[in-house]
Amino acid sequence: MLQQMSLNILKINPEDNVLVALQDLQKDTLIEADGLSILLVEDIPAKHKFYMRDMQAGEEVIMYGVLVGKVPFEVKAGCRMSTDNLKHAAAKYGYRPSQYQWTAPDVSEFKDLRFNGYHRKDGRV
Repeated sequence: MLQQMSLNILKINPEDNVLVALQDLQKDTLIEADGLSILLVEDIPAKHKFYMRDMQAGEEVIMYGVLVGKVPFEVKAGCRMSTDNLKHAAAKYGYRPSQYQWTAPDVSEFKDLRFNGYHRKDGRV
């Protein structure tokens, strides 16, 4: 579920704690999102993500609604997310067996209908 906060940023999923810059954003720009006022502490290039709040070492970074990494040290709100301040992490994977059973649709209303065409010698219709 995409949430456009303003014309220059985007929050992809309600659980995310990072925002996407839709255009180049300049340092010291004040961004209003989710009831927060975020002062950008560096330039954020278009299509890059930045932190919505101060993050402590070891905190999880959620993007697209899933865990994508953890910050290795304290990171300030308004900082650009990068490989320098994010280390990959993923949620544990667990196999979920499923019991899928297909039920044929009711086609009784089509019982007396016929194909209005002809079969060719090569098998095409």
